[in-house]
Amino acid sequence: MNERSDQQLLSAYAQGRDDAAFAELVRRHVDAVHSTARRLLVDPHLAEDATQNAFVALARQAADVTRRLERGATLSGWLHLTTRNLASNAVRTEVRRRAREREAIDMQNETSGNDAPPWESIAPHLDPALAELGDPDRDALLLRFFERKTAREIGERLGIGEEAAQKRVSRALDRLRGVLAARGVAVASGSLAGTLAANAVQVAPASLVASTTAAVVAMPVGSIGAASGISWIMKATQLKTCVTAALAIALAIVAVVEHRANRRLRAETEALRAAVDVAGAGESAPLPVAAAAGPSEELLRLRGEVARLRREQSDAAKLSAENRALRAEAMQRGTARAAGEADADQEEAKRRGIAKMVFAKDWVLACVLFASENGGEMPSGFDEARKHFPKHADASVPEPADGPTEADFEIVYRGKLDDLSNPPAAIVLREKEAFANFGGVGMARTYGFADGHTEIHRAADGNFEPWELQHVPKRKTAGQ
Repeated sequence: MNERSDQQLLSAYAQGRDDAAFAELVRRHVDAVHSTARRLLVDPHLAEDATQNAFVALARQAADVTRRLERGATLSGWLHLTTRNLASNAVRTEVRRRAREREAIDMQNETSGNDAPPWESIAPHLDPALAELGDPDRDALLLRFFERKTAREIGERLGIGEEAAQKRVSRALDRLRGVLAARGVAVASGSLAGTLAANAVQVAPASLVASTTAAVVAMPVGSIGAASGISWIMKATQLKTCVTAALAIALAIVAVVEHRANRRLRAETEALRAAVDVAGAGESAPLPVAAAAGPSEELLRLRGEVARLRREQSDAAKLSAENRALRAEAMQRGTARAAGEADADQEEAKRRGIAKMVFAKDWVLACVLFASENGGEMPSGFDEARKHFPKHADASVPEPADGPTEADFEIVYRGKLDDLSNPPAAIVLREKEAFANFGGVGMARTYGFADGHTEIHRAADGNFEPWELQHVPKRKTAGQ
């Protein structure tokens, strides 16, 4: 049994319902599938459910997958894509269905420092990054690090020589490192292979093989080969409960980022109070210069996230006002006037940047809600989605008179959300005119993306076209 290939085992199951052959397939691949599900869903029980569902999908589509293997595809690649789709489709469906305000989880007491261990930094981005690679590169990495094959075994599986297999794995690692770097995860050139080898696949619970095999064996014979395998699973299982965990983690990450920014402002305020006290005693002390905070990367489209961002914006505005008052008092007592003016300008630039990002996020959310009610089609203009744009009646969150308006932005994608092959990199909303970057170096412009996050992108030469071309929405192709 162990000498038969994945294709032979799956063919035996598809043609004769050979349960022993399928059990061997589960034994071979359960660790890799479970590790992928664990990274995506975090919760161990949800990961076990997703693992079982991936193999149930394989059983239901055994004949179709067998034909793919005959054409040169790998079972590892199919299982990885299926596991990822099961989780991401569930999250997307639940987000659109719920679409209501949700408060982010307070993680202030759980945050300790800014440096995360390498694997903890890589793991959340690994599977989306693998999905961006071409099939040959992804298959090479899955065979090497997920199935722990040698270069010779990879060459035999892919029909190439051992040296060519080594080169393919090396090139695939370089491309994966580039995708991770584009997502903000810098990995040293010599450490990625070792990190993947040590952490990519973890041993699944011993009971999972038996329970998964039993679930497949218990399936009705007529269900094998059904065309709607994954859709049937999504309706018949409890996998949709993963949404709570996935959204909670995503929102908690955003909460931590914003909390750190607020904490820096409070620290600055205390430092300014100390400077004023020193100046009042007849001594001079330099004013601290606030560091420019870059745009945070939000992960999900939720009203609760927008509401929390607005509260953070209000807190930041109050702290900024207090800082400006303290600087004015400090300057009156003889402290550095030039530094105070520069800091005030920087605070104003921060305020305007936050306002633009919140405004863009509100409209991206409104467009997504419109699409959820119109067959996935994005609106052609702001008027169509206006009823979904949030109305903020909270007096503690003032609407500045000089804030952004619809006339400052344009919708640049009007197709279906489901047609986007990479939503986190697909621009759907853009600020019409670039503005001068703080400090006078280059220009900047605000963008909203299909996954709900917003960015302020900066171009030193003022030319945004090359960067925008890389983020023009791309539609899905067959097989994706």
